[in-house]
Amino acid sequence: MRVMGEKNRLAVLLADELKHPQDEKRSHRSRVRIGAESGLPELRSASLVTHVYRHGDQVLGVLGVLGSKRMEYSKMMSLVDYVSGLVETRLREWDLEGVK
Repeated sequence: MRVMGEKNRLAVLLADELKHPQDEKRSHRSRVRIGAESGLPELRSASLVTHVYRHGDQVLGVLGVLGSKRMEYSKMMSLVDYVSGLVETRLREWDLEGVK
């Protein structure tokens, strides 16, 4: 909970995802960091599921779920992938609306 209160530390962790987006083979899948893999000692009992979303070739943001190590990973990965897909679809639709 302390990390949630210190938004800058969590923001740095998410910004790292933007600096090193998944390679092309993994660009449409979630990334999972369990415990110490996050790089923050406070998250050793938590997991982070993230997905970088894009518009065309440009990386725009990252969506994620922070939760217990006991989370249902397949459900959370599916959820993060799905919401990221919705964001990307809506961005494409806005481009098409702007062309009209």
